[in-house]
Amino acid sequence: MGAATAKREKAMTNNAGELLLGAKKISEFLGVSPRQVYRLADEGLIPTFKVGGTLSARRSSLDAWLVRLSGESA
Repeated sequence: MGAATAKREKAMTNNAGELLLGAKKISEFLGVSPRQVYRLADEGLIPTFKVGGTLSARRSSLDAWLVRLSGESA
């Protein structure tokens, strides 16, 4: 394992509860396919950002988005 990989693994561990790295992790959280995640992100419909070129999202941002989408109060 290279230094860059080890550094990334450590960062992912530190943020494991809040940060979702990659369309697959985001899709598992939302219950949709990774392809749908990319489409929603491209259209600006879900709160995502890039970390080193990897599509990412915060669980709390997605939770808040889902609450707004459903019209429920938090």
